[in-house]
Amino acid sequence: KEKSPIDAGRAILDKVMNQHNEDTKRIAELVAMRIKSNPLLPLAKTILSVDDVSVIEAGDAYLVKGKPKSGKSSVIKAFICAIVLGQWGRVKAFIKNLKVLYSDTEQKPQDCQSILLYVKKMTGCTDEYLDEHIMLFSVRKRERNLLTDDLAFLVKNWKPNLIVLDGVADFVNSFNDEVECSSFVHSLLCIVEENECALIGLIHENKAADDFNAKGHLGSLLQQKSALIIEAISTGGLIKVTSSSARHKSMPDWYLMYDEEGMLQDGSELFSNLVSARTQ
Repeated sequence: KEKSPIDAGRAILDKVMNQHNEDTKRIAELVAMRIKSNPLLPLAKTILSVDDVSVIEAGDAYLVKGKPKSGKSSVIKAFICAIVLGQWGRVKAFIKNLKVLYSDTEQKPQDCQSILLYVKKMTGCTDEYLDEHIMLFSVRKRERNLLTDDLAFLVKNWKPNLIVLDGVADFVNSFNDEVECSSFVHSLLCIVEENECALIGLIHENKAADDFNAKGHLGSLLQQKSALIIEAISTGGLIKVTSSSARHKSMPDWYLMYDEEGMLQDGSELFSNLVSARTQ
């Protein structure tokens, strides 16, 4: 059935109006992303520093990488202790009452809980304080295709200052799938920027002893997009924490160690003493 001239005219008008509305919406979205020379934008909020050098800032993604058992999780424990206490060793929290969203894809629930119990013992904080400021999830049994949406939902509703993804490679089906990895990393950056928080992803380096790149195409993308790449290196009973690449200031090297009771300690003084002994 042919449209009447009036109906045809309305259809044309509707099409023109819809196109106008879509164009107006697109212009508004692009204008919101435009950066001008004036006024100056506020500086990014420092979340954590090492020796007063800003290391973790709101609005950026970060990568902690290393060989298996090199001490990546120990770095995160040191960060969390600094967040709870305000300062731990050479690591300092710049915002009070920070909230951390921690997602673990690798360990069973009991092992995940041991992280909280460890931090509780290290800091002496109460269960109430710990559970209020650290939201820890064991998600290894969760369907992989739901993990990113789950993360976005939790961040939107809980408003953490810092997100930790322990086992970030488990968020994708294949860490060598370029399309999937690109889409995932883009989603992470959107989550971080929209919610003004920081994100730290933990990932293994390639297996070869002389290859220090984060594994797969996912690792390459995370290295490209991260404001700072933190590397954990196990050496002589110490964990060296260093930055292999930085968009702004490099992080000063610092060291971690475990005492006889298995408690994490700042190992920087021990390292200095070892260097002094060797040079005498």
